Amino acid sequence: RMGEDVSRNVAKKMFIGGFFFLPWLWLVCALYFRRHLCGGGDSKVRRYVILSLLGGVLEFGAIIGWFIIYRVNW
Repeated sequence: RMGEDVSRNVAKKMFIGGFFFLPWLWLVCALYFRRHLCGGGDSKVRRYVILSLLGGVLEFGAIIGWFIIYRVNW
């Protein structure tokens, strides 16, 4: 178990790291801090986890959409 300051710092770094075309890092953040999604824990960590989950889903959706369009129009 991490302290609240350490978990807040790790969640923030994972969220920022996801912007460098690492959508898997957003999903890892959401899985690692999944107890914060259910309402337990720090509210700032919960915000980073929700934004990471949303960003990961949108990014993977864009990648899958691009792949489908590429394969259909080849």
